[in-house]
Amino acid sequence: MLENFQPQPGSQLVVVNNTPFTLVQPEVGEPWNIVRDDTVLGYLYRNDAGAWAVWPLYEGCTYIPSAPTPGEALRQAL
Repeated sequence: MLENFQPQPGSQLVVVNNTPFTLVQPEVGEPWNIVRDDTVLGYLYRNDAGAWAVWPLYEGCTYIPSAPTPGEALRQAL
């Protein structure tokens, strides 16, 4: 499922390693918040080179500077 995953504006559920997370994009063009329960674990975003990346805010979410797809970035980070 993550192989073809492309985040959409707004809010959506994504399952990574059998764990549900919610991605929330507060405004179009902003990074997506990666949410578990009521905690923002980090951000999914496009880096300056155009690759997908994850910036962690809490333990359990790993910094991923560059991944070819958003699904791969989430898989590595979570």
